[in-house]
Amino acid sequence: MSFSSFQSALDALQTAATNLDVWSDALPLLAEALGGIGGCCFACNDLTGGVEWITVQGPAATAKAEWVEHYASSDPFLPVLMASAPATCLTLSERLSTRVLQQNEWYQDYLRPSGIGDVIGIQLHHTGPVRVMFGLHYAQAGTAPSPRETLLRRILPDLQNAARLGTLLRRSNLAASVGNWMLDHLQDAFFVTYDRGRVVAMNAAAEAMLERSNTVALRDGRLVATDPFEYRRLSTLLAEASAPTSSPGRVGRMLIGAADPQTRQVVTIIPLGGRLAADESELVGIRIVSPAATARVDNPGAGSDLARLFGLSPAEQRLAHGLMRGRTLRQLTVEFGLQMPTLRAQLRSVLAKCGVQRQVDLVQLLLRTLS
Repeated sequence: MSFSSFQSALDALQTAATNLDVWSDALPLLAEALGGIGGCCFACNDLTGGVEWITVQGPAATAKAEWVEHYASSDPFLPVLMASAPATCLTLSERLSTRVLQQNEWYQDYLRPSGIGDVIGIQLHHTGPVRVMFGLHYAQAGTAPSPRETLLRRILPDLQNAARLGTLLRRSNLAASVGNWMLDHLQDAFFVTYDRGRVVAMNAAAEAMLERSNTVALRDGRLVATDPFEYRRLSTLLAEASAPTSSPGRVGRMLIGAADPQTRQVVTIIPLGGRLAADESELVGIRIVSPAATARVDNPGAGSDLARLFGLSPAEQRLAHGLMRGRTLRQLTVEFGLQMPTLRAQLRSVLAKCGVQRQVDLVQLLLRTLS
Protein backbone atom coordinates (compact mmCIF):
# COMPACT_ATOMS: atom_id res chain seq x y z
CA MET A 1 0.00 0.00 0.00
CA SER A 2 1.32 3.43 -0.94
CA PHE A 3 1.10 6.61 1.10
CA SER A 4 -0.90 8.22 -1.72
CA SER A 5 -3.68 5.59 -1.51
CA PHE A 6 -3.88 6.08 2.27
CA GLN A 7 -4.06 9.87 1.88
CA SER A 8 -6.74 9.52 -0.82
CA ALA A 9 -8.79 7.39 1.58
CA LEU A 10 -8.52 10.02 4.31
CA ASP A 11 -9.52 12.79 1.91
CA ALA A 12 -12.53 10.79 0.75
CA LEU A 13 -13.63 10.17 4.35
CA GLN A 14 -13.46 13.86 5.20
CA THR A 15 -15.64 14.62 2.18
CA ALA A 16 -18.06 11.78 3.00
CA ALA A 17 -18.69 13.33 6.43
CA THR A 18 -20.72 16.12 4.81
CA ASN A 19 -21.62 14.57 1.45
CA LEU A 20 -23.48 11.27 1.79
CA ASP A 21 -23.00 10.37 -1.88
CA VAL A 22 -19.21 10.15 -1.46
CA TRP A 23 -19.35 7.03 0.74
CA SER A 24 -19.46 4.87 -2.39
CA ASP A 25 -16.22 6.53 -3.56
CA ALA A 26 -14.53 6.29 -0.15
CA LEU A 27 -15.10 2.55 0.37
CA PRO A 28 -12.84 1.23 -2.45
CA LEU A 29 -10.13 3.69 -1.45
CA LEU A 30 -10.31 2.47 2.16
CA ALA A 31 -10.20 -1.15 1.02
CA GLU A 32 -7.15 -0.46 -1.15
CA ALA A 33 -5.41 1.44 1.65
CA LEU A 34 -5.81 -1.52 4.01
CA GLY A 35 -5.25 -4.33 1.52
CA GLY A 36 -8.87 -5.44 1.16
CA ILE A 37 -11.02 -6.30 -1.85
CA GLY A 38 -14.08 -4.27 -0.87
CA GLY A 39 -16.13 -2.94 2.00
CA CYS A 40 -19.50 -1.86 3.31
CA CYS A 41 -21.04 0.71 5.61
CA PHE A 42 -24.61 0.50 6.87
CA ALA A 43 -26.95 1.67 9.62
CA CYS A 44 -29.26 -0.67 11.49
CA ASN A 45 -32.11 0.31 13.80
CA ASP A 46 -32.56 -1.45 17.15
CA LEU A 47 -36.26 -0.53 17.32
CA THR A 48 -37.31 -1.72 13.88
CA GLY A 49 -34.68 -4.44 13.53
CA GLY A 50 -34.14 -3.28 9.96
CA VAL A 51 -31.36 -1.73 7.89
CA GLU A 52 -31.89 2.01 7.35
CA TRP A 53 -29.29 2.40 4.61
CA ILE A 54 -26.30 0.55 3.19
CA THR A 55 -23.39 1.24 0.83
CA VAL A 56 -21.40 -1.71 -0.54
CA GLN A 57 -18.39 -1.71 -2.86
CA GLY A 58 -16.41 -4.64 -4.20
CA PRO A 59 -17.51 -8.23 -4.95
CA ALA A 60 -20.39 -8.19 -2.43
CA ALA A 61 -22.07 -5.21 -4.10
CA THR A 62 -24.06 -7.36 -6.54
CA ALA A 63 -25.74 -9.20 -3.65
CA LYS A 64 -26.53 -6.11 -1.55
CA ALA A 65 -30.30 -6.54 -1.84
CA GLU A 66 -30.09 -10.19 -0.82
CA TRP A 67 -28.15 -9.28 2.30
CA VAL A 68 -30.66 -6.63 3.34
CA GLU A 69 -33.73 -8.79 2.64
CA HIS A 70 -32.46 -12.16 3.84
CA TYR A 71 -28.89 -12.73 4.99
CA ALA A 72 -28.66 -9.89 7.54
CA SER A 73 -30.92 -11.84 9.91
CA SER A 74 -28.55 -14.84 9.83
CA ASP A 75 -25.32 -12.82 10.07
CA PRO A 76 -23.62 -14.16 13.25
CA PHE A 77 -20.98 -11.44 13.17
CA LEU A 78 -23.46 -8.55 13.46
CA PRO A 79 -24.58 -9.29 17.07
CA VAL A 80 -20.91 -9.54 18.07
CA LEU A 81 -20.24 -6.10 16.60
CA MET A 82 -23.36 -4.61 18.21
CA ALA A 83 -22.23 -5.83 21.62
CA SER A 84 -18.80 -4.27 21.22
CA ALA A 85 -17.83 -0.74 22.19
CA PRO A 86 -17.68 1.81 19.34
CA ALA A 87 -14.33 1.92 17.51
CA THR A 88 -13.45 -1.64 18.53
CA CYS A 89 -11.97 -3.52 15.55
CA LEU A 90 -13.03 -7.17 15.37
CA THR A 91 -11.94 -9.82 12.87
CA LEU A 92 -14.49 -12.41 11.76
CA SER A 93 -12.08 -15.37 11.65
CA GLU A 94 -10.86 -14.59 15.18
CA ARG A 95 -14.30 -14.10 16.75
CA LEU A 96 -16.21 -17.01 15.22
CA SER A 97 -14.92 -20.57 14.92
CA THR A 98 -14.49 -22.39 11.61
CA ARG A 99 -17.18 -24.87 12.66
CA VAL A 100 -19.72 -22.06 13.24
CA LEU A 101 -18.93 -20.42 9.91
CA GLN A 102 -19.11 -23.70 7.99
CA GLN A 103 -22.65 -24.22 9.26
CA ASN A 104 -23.81 -20.64 8.76
CA GLU A 105 -26.00 -19.66 5.80
CA TRP A 106 -24.75 -16.06 5.70
CA TYR A 107 -21.12 -17.14 5.44
CA GLN A 108 -21.60 -20.08 3.08
CA ASP A 109 -24.25 -18.65 0.73
CA TYR A 110 -23.44 -14.93 0.80
CA LEU A 111 -19.83 -14.24 1.75
CA ARG A 112 -18.03 -17.17 0.16
CA PRO A 113 -19.81 -16.97 -3.23
CA SER A 114 -18.85 -13.28 -3.27
CA GLY A 115 -15.19 -14.25 -2.91
CA ILE A 116 -14.92 -13.02 0.69
CA GLY A 117 -13.14 -15.12 3.29
CA ASP A 118 -12.62 -12.68 6.15
CA VAL A 119 -14.01 -9.39 7.45
CA ILE A 120 -12.85 -6.65 9.77
CA GLY A 121 -15.91 -5.13 11.44
CA ILE A 122 -16.26 -1.96 13.49
CA GLN A 123 -19.23 -0.32 15.21
CA LEU A 124 -18.47 3.28 14.31
CA HIS A 125 -21.32 5.18 15.94
CA HIS A 126 -24.31 4.51 18.19
CA THR A 127 -26.96 7.12 18.93
CA GLY A 128 -30.47 6.26 20.11
CA PRO A 129 -31.64 3.16 18.24
CA VAL A 130 -29.30 3.73 15.26
CA ARG A 131 -25.95 1.97 14.90
CA VAL A 132 -23.51 2.63 12.06
CA MET A 133 -21.39 -0.40 11.12
CA PHE A 134 -18.32 -0.59 8.89
CA GLY A 135 -16.71 -3.64 7.31
CA LEU A 136 -13.61 -4.34 5.20
CA HIS A 137 -13.62 -7.50 3.08
CA TYR A 138 -10.67 -9.80 2.45
CA ALA A 139 -10.34 -12.73 0.06
CA GLN A 140 -8.90 -15.28 2.47
CA ALA A 141 -9.35 -15.96 6.18
CA GLY A 142 -6.40 -14.74 8.18
CA THR A 143 -5.33 -12.10 5.64
CA ALA A 144 -7.04 -9.18 7.39
CA PRO A 145 -4.63 -6.78 9.09
CA SER A 146 -4.45 -6.85 12.85
CA PRO A 147 -6.81 -4.38 14.54
CA ARG A 148 -3.71 -2.98 16.19
CA GLU A 149 -2.14 -2.01 12.88
CA THR A 150 -0.98 1.60 12.90
CA LEU A 151 -2.76 2.62 9.71
CA LEU A 152 -6.07 1.26 10.90
CA ARG A 153 -5.74 3.14 14.18
CA ARG A 154 -4.93 6.32 12.30
CA ILE A 155 -7.97 6.06 10.07
CA LEU A 156 -10.49 5.22 12.80
CA PRO A 157 -11.12 8.80 14.06
CA ASP A 158 -11.97 9.92 10.51
CA LEU A 159 -14.25 6.91 10.06
CA GLN A 160 -16.08 7.69 13.29
CA ASN A 161 -16.44 11.36 12.46
CA ALA A 162 -17.84 10.59 9.02
CA ALA A 163 -20.33 8.12 10.54
CA ARG A 164 -21.43 10.58 13.23
CA LEU A 165 -21.90 13.53 10.88
CA GLY A 166 -23.50 11.32 8.27
CA THR A 167 -26.07 10.10 10.79
CA LEU A 168 -26.88 13.67 11.84
CA LEU A 169 -27.16 14.75 8.22
CA ARG A 170 -29.52 11.91 7.33
CA ARG A 171 -31.70 12.64 10.33
CA SER A 172 -31.82 16.37 9.62
CA ASN A 173 -32.62 15.74 5.95
CA LEU A 174 -35.46 13.43 6.95
CA ALA A 175 -36.81 15.92 9.47
CA ALA A 176 -36.61 18.71 6.91
CA SER A 177 -38.33 16.80 4.11
CA VAL A 178 -41.07 15.21 6.24
CA GLY A 179 -41.41 17.58 9.19
CA ASN A 180 -41.53 20.83 7.23
CA TRP A 181 -44.10 19.38 4.84
CA MET A 182 -46.27 18.32 7.77
CA LEU A 183 -45.98 21.69 9.49
CA ASP A 184 -46.71 23.66 6.33
CA HIS A 185 -49.74 21.58 5.34
CA LEU A 186 -51.37 21.37 8.78
CA GLN A 187 -54.08 24.01 9.09
CA ASP A 188 -54.22 23.82 12.88
CA ALA A 189 -51.57 25.45 15.07
CA PHE A 190 -48.70 23.01 15.68
CA PHE A 191 -45.62 23.46 17.88
CA VAL A 192 -42.58 21.18 18.24
CA THR A 193 -41.16 21.48 21.75
CA TYR A 194 -38.73 19.91 24.22
CA ASP A 195 -37.73 20.56 27.84
CA ARG A 196 -41.29 21.10 29.14
CA GLY A 197 -42.58 23.31 26.36
CA ARG A 198 -39.50 25.03 24.95
CA VAL A 199 -40.45 25.68 21.31
CA VAL A 200 -38.03 24.66 18.55
CA ALA A 201 -40.42 24.89 15.56
CA MET A 202 -43.92 26.06 14.73
CA ASN A 203 -46.04 26.41 11.63
CA ALA A 204 -47.68 29.53 10.20
CA ALA A 205 -50.98 28.78 11.95
CA ALA A 206 -49.19 28.66 15.30
CA GLU A 207 -47.49 32.01 14.66
CA ALA A 208 -50.82 33.57 13.77
CA MET A 209 -52.48 32.11 16.84
CA LEU A 210 -49.82 33.56 19.16
CA GLU A 211 -50.43 37.01 17.69
CA ARG A 212 -54.17 37.01 18.33
CA SER A 213 -54.70 34.57 21.25
CA ASN A 214 -54.94 35.52 24.90
CA THR A 215 -55.05 31.89 26.08
CA VAL A 216 -51.45 30.86 25.31
CA ALA A 217 -48.17 32.74 25.04
CA LEU A 218 -44.42 32.31 24.74
CA ARG A 219 -42.51 33.02 27.95
CA ASP A 220 -38.73 32.60 27.94
CA GLY A 221 -39.10 30.46 24.83
CA ARG A 222 -41.69 28.14 26.37
CA LEU A 223 -45.32 27.73 25.35
CA VAL A 224 -47.56 28.37 28.38
CA ALA A 225 -51.25 28.82 29.12
CA THR A 226 -52.11 32.25 30.52
CA ASP A 227 -54.72 30.96 32.99
CA PRO A 228 -53.00 29.79 36.24
CA PHE A 229 -54.93 26.51 36.49
CA GLU A 230 -54.45 25.74 32.81
CA TYR A 231 -50.79 26.74 33.12
CA ARG A 232 -50.23 24.03 35.75
CA ARG A 233 -52.21 21.43 33.80
CA LEU A 234 -50.32 22.10 30.57
CA SER A 235 -46.97 22.01 32.40
CA THR A 236 -47.86 18.62 33.90
CA LEU A 237 -48.87 17.12 30.55
CA LEU A 238 -45.71 18.41 28.86
CA ALA A 239 -43.51 17.00 31.63
CA GLU A 240 -45.20 13.59 31.27
CA ALA A 241 -44.89 13.62 27.48
CA SER A 242 -41.19 14.54 27.49
CA ALA A 243 -40.23 11.94 30.11
CA PRO A 244 -37.89 9.14 28.90
CA THR A 245 -40.56 6.54 29.72
CA SER A 246 -43.19 8.22 27.53
CA SER A 247 -43.93 6.27 24.36
CA PRO A 248 -44.54 7.85 20.92
CA GLY A 249 -48.25 8.06 20.17
CA ARG A 250 -49.34 8.42 23.83
CA VAL A 251 -51.66 11.41 23.52
CA GLY A 252 -52.69 13.89 26.22
CA ARG A 253 -55.52 16.42 25.87
CA MET A 254 -56.90 19.44 27.71
CA LEU A 255 -58.95 22.56 27.15
CA ILE A 256 -57.57 26.09 27.33
CA GLY A 257 -59.70 29.21 27.56
CA ALA A 258 -62.35 27.01 29.18
CA ALA A 259 -64.06 29.94 30.93
CA ASP A 260 -65.10 31.55 27.63
CA PRO A 261 -66.85 29.47 24.91
CA GLN A 262 -65.63 31.97 22.32
CA THR A 263 -61.96 31.36 23.08
CA ARG A 264 -62.06 27.70 24.12
CA GLN A 265 -59.46 25.55 22.34
CA VAL A 266 -58.50 21.89 22.43
CA VAL A 267 -54.81 21.14 23.06
CA THR A 268 -53.43 17.77 21.98
CA ILE A 269 -49.98 16.78 23.24
CA ILE A 270 -48.11 14.05 21.37
CA PRO A 271 -44.67 12.54 22.19
CA LEU A 272 -42.76 12.52 18.91
CA GLY A 273 -40.18 9.89 19.86
CA GLY A 274 -37.01 11.84 19.08
CA ARG A 275 -34.47 14.20 20.63
CA LEU A 276 -32.41 17.18 19.53
CA ALA A 277 -29.40 15.55 21.18
CA ALA A 278 -28.65 12.56 23.38
CA ASP A 279 -28.70 14.66 26.57
CA GLU A 280 -31.94 16.51 25.77
CA SER A 281 -35.51 15.57 26.69
CA GLU A 282 -37.91 13.98 24.23
CA LEU A 283 -39.46 16.09 21.48
CA VAL A 284 -43.18 16.77 21.96
CA GLY A 285 -45.76 18.01 19.45
CA ILE A 286 -48.51 20.39 20.58
CA ARG A 287 -51.54 20.81 18.36
CA ILE A 288 -54.09 23.52 19.21
CA VAL A 289 -57.48 23.49 17.52
CA SER A 290 -59.53 26.66 17.68
CA PRO A 291 -63.34 26.52 17.58
CA ALA A 292 -63.34 28.43 14.29
CA ALA A 293 -61.33 25.68 12.65
CA THR A 294 -63.59 22.80 13.71
CA ALA A 295 -66.76 21.42 12.24
CA ARG A 296 -70.35 22.15 13.27
CA VAL A 297 -72.45 19.50 15.00
CA ASP A 298 -74.76 19.10 12.02
CA ASN A 299 -71.78 18.51 9.74
CA PRO A 300 -71.52 14.80 8.76
CA GLY A 301 -67.83 14.94 9.64
CA ALA A 302 -68.38 16.21 13.18
CA GLY A 303 -68.21 12.73 14.68
CA SER A 304 -64.86 12.00 13.03
CA ASP A 305 -63.55 15.35 14.30
CA LEU A 306 -64.39 14.30 17.85
CA ALA A 307 -62.76 10.91 17.36
CA ARG A 308 -59.60 12.64 16.13
CA LEU A 309 -59.51 15.13 19.00
CA PHE A 310 -60.33 12.82 21.90
CA GLY A 311 -59.22 9.41 20.65
CA LEU A 312 -62.73 7.93 20.54
CA SER A 313 -63.45 4.52 19.06
CA PRO A 314 -66.08 4.31 16.26
CA ALA A 315 -68.72 3.16 18.78
CA GLU A 316 -67.82 5.95 21.22
CA GLN A 317 -67.84 8.47 18.37
CA ARG A 318 -71.37 7.39 17.40
CA LEU A 319 -72.56 7.68 21.01
CA ALA A 320 -71.03 11.16 21.45
CA HIS A 321 -72.63 12.40 18.25
CA GLY A 322 -75.98 10.98 19.32
CA LEU A 323 -75.83 12.78 22.68
CA MET A 324 -74.98 16.05 20.94
CA ARG A 325 -78.11 15.61 18.81
CA GLY A 326 -80.17 15.63 22.01
CA ARG A 327 -80.86 11.90 22.21
CA THR A 328 -81.15 10.17 25.58
CA LEU A 329 -79.37 6.91 26.31
CA ARG A 330 -82.69 5.05 26.18
CA GLN A 331 -83.47 6.50 22.74
CA LEU A 332 -80.01 5.53 21.56
CA THR A 333 -80.46 1.92 22.70
CA VAL A 334 -83.34 1.68 20.21
CA GLU A 335 -81.51 3.63 17.49
CA PHE A 336 -78.31 1.59 17.79
CA GLY A 337 -79.91 -1.73 18.69
CA LEU A 338 -77.79 -2.05 21.85
CA GLN A 339 -78.47 -2.90 25.49
CA MET A 340 -78.31 -0.17 28.15
CA PRO A 341 -75.27 -1.70 29.97
CA THR A 342 -73.30 -1.56 26.71
CA LEU A 343 -74.08 2.13 26.17
CA ARG A 344 -73.30 2.96 29.81
CA ALA A 345 -69.90 1.30 29.45
CA GLN A 346 -69.24 3.30 26.29
CA LEU A 347 -70.32 6.49 28.06
CA ARG A 348 -67.91 5.87 30.96
CA SER A 349 -65.08 5.47 28.46
CA VAL A 350 -66.01 8.69 26.63
CA LEU A 351 -66.22 10.63 29.92
CA ALA A 352 -62.74 9.43 30.89
CA LYS A 353 -61.22 10.31 27.51
CA CYS A 354 -62.77 13.77 27.52
CA GLY A 355 -61.79 14.50 31.11
CA VAL A 356 -65.27 15.15 32.54
CA GLN A 357 -67.41 13.28 35.08
CA ARG A 358 -71.02 14.02 34.16
CA GLN A 359 -73.00 13.44 30.97
CA VAL A 360 -74.26 17.03 30.95
CA ASP A 361 -70.69 18.34 31.18
CA LEU A 362 -69.68 16.01 28.35
CA VAL A 363 -72.40 17.34 26.03
CA GLN A 364 -71.50 20.95 26.84
CA LEU A 365 -67.83 20.24 26.19
CA LEU A 366 -68.49 18.56 22.86
CA LEU A 367 -70.94 21.22 21.69
CA ARG A 368 -68.61 24.08 22.57
CA THR A 369 -65.63 22.33 21.06
CA LEU A 370 -67.49 22.01 17.77
CA SER A 371 -69.30 25.34 17.98
